[in-house]
Amino acid sequence: MRNERYRLIGSTASPYAIKLRALMRYRRIPFDWVIMTKALRKQTEHLRPNLIPVLQYPDGTFRGESTTLAYDLEARHPERSVIPDDKAVAFVCDLLEDLADEWAVKPLFLYRWWDPEDQAHVSRWAGEEWSVSDRQRRPGSEQIVAHADMRLKRRQDAAIA
Repeated sequence: MRNERYRLIGSTASPYAIKLRALMRYRRIPFDWVIMTKALRKQTEHLRPNLIPVLQYPDGTFRGESTTLAYDLEARHPERSVIPDDKAVAFVCDLLEDLADEWAVKPLFLYRWWDPEDQAHVSRWAGEEWSVSDRQRRPGSEQIVAHADMRLKRRQDAAIA
């Protein structure tokens, strides 16, 4: 399995998909990043809950839920582990991950839709990514994500100042 690739199916609008993508990049687990399409949604409709990210394993099976996937990948690929060896520290890391997974996204989604400019921007961003269905994404659509990241950083900097 070491040389076979996974397919990570998600969206740049999903913090959970981005979390798993970052983890797989750091851990150097070979994968292809694929935006969820109607056809892929049909292939994964048996998953509960049917949310992104979805990971297609090299054997063709699909699984979901980012934290569960992270632990499964940890068991399958022990190199470049993100879990500390010390059990107490690993427990604290698990608590922090759960806290961030459940609560850090609340302000993310609040500020993503907070003012009219952001609402218009995110609507275009999500519409661009999700409307492609089974077609290729338009070149340059990554700029939309970069713009959103830049606006969020400015807002965070202003909150700190």
